[in-house]
Amino acid sequence: MSEIPTPGNPNGIQVGDIYEDCSFHPVLCTAVDEVAGTVLSGVSLIDGSSPRSCDALHCGPVRIRVEDVMAIKQDPEGYARRRMEELRGGGEPEPWPRPEERGHSLALRDRQSRQTPR
Repeated sequence: MSEIPTPGNPNGIQVGDIYEDCSFHPVLCTAVDEVAGTVLSGVSLIDGSSPRSCDALHCGPVRIRVEDVMAIKQDPEGYARRRMEELRGGGEPEPWPRPEERGHSLALRDRQSRQTPR
């Protein structure tokens, strides 16, 4: 995953990256259209639906890891509910399932080491 942030694509999502779209689906990015803003398109890794498209600036897509996709597939509705709660509360996305639910805290430590203090 290369990260090349631009004003229209602040998370630098590129073809081949996996991101969470507006509907909380993990999506494999298959195209980045920068003609009218930056529109990301791809295929859902939950149900194979396509095209799944998001505006990279206004929809706020975030990269997710393959390990998280495998866990999300076990309970996509539960994941979507939790993400909606996080967004209402202004929280940052957490790995799914939470590290304590996986029995280890490596992903949480990794995420915390990348966060800046608020």
